[in-house]
Amino acid sequence: MQTFYLFFQFQGDKPRQMRSFIQDVTRLLFRRNGLFLLSVFFLDVGCGGVSKETKDHYASGAAFFQEKKLDTAIGEFQKVYQDDPDYLSTRLMLGKCYFYSEDFKKAKEIFGEDFANNPGRLNSGIWWFRTRFILGEDPSEILLGVNSILEIDPEKTEAWILRGLIEEKLGKPSEAVRSYLKVAEDSDRVAFANYRLSKVFRVIGISARAEKYAEKARALGYEIPAKSDKVK
Repeated sequence: MQTFYLFFQFQGDKPRQMRSFIQDVTRLLFRRNGLFLLSVFFLDVGCGGVSKETKDHYASGAAFFQEKKLDTAIGEFQKVYQDDPDYLSTRLMLGKCYFYSEDFKKAKEIFGEDFANNPGRLNSGIWWFRTRFILGEDPSEILLGVNSILEIDPEKTEAWILRGLIEEKLGKPSEAVRSYLKVAEDSDRVAFANYRLSKVFRVIGISARAEKYAEKARALGYEIPAKSDKVK
């Protein structure tokens, strides 16, 4: 629900200010990158045909990105890009570095290149459309692109959020509500899953993990019954 809330605050031509909105989303998305970096590690294990130097630059870029040292991360990913732009998520990560540095034109270029060369990379497509929206490009045209992504993968939460924003911009509040409700429903399922995880961990005697997932469920708005603290 936190992502939904942050995006919902931005409404048409009356935002808190575009820069403030971008900063809020930036902080949220940075907190998500730990899982991404873990996936990078596992993907890298099976990659052959790439020099050790290139792999090291990629790993360094990912680490600097996590530390929010964006200029240094850009330098590392640029070295990978020059050697093999298709290595892992080089373009996507480079684009994110530019995005978080608020160099949106450069971010748009990199995201667009990745999506054009690899149409299956839907995340790059979402970032490309998001950046174009921030740059003030034609929202109707961007909406068509976002819809094409959702036709391929209707579970792309960030695409639903972006679609809602665009629909608000176009003066279509009813359509925007439907898009945001899709995200809210997904968040409800995540909250319920965290609640069930807390129950299972309590059953097998791992109380610390049980409480951790219970806290996540509560944070997502799930009301845990008082009697559920102990599983019979």
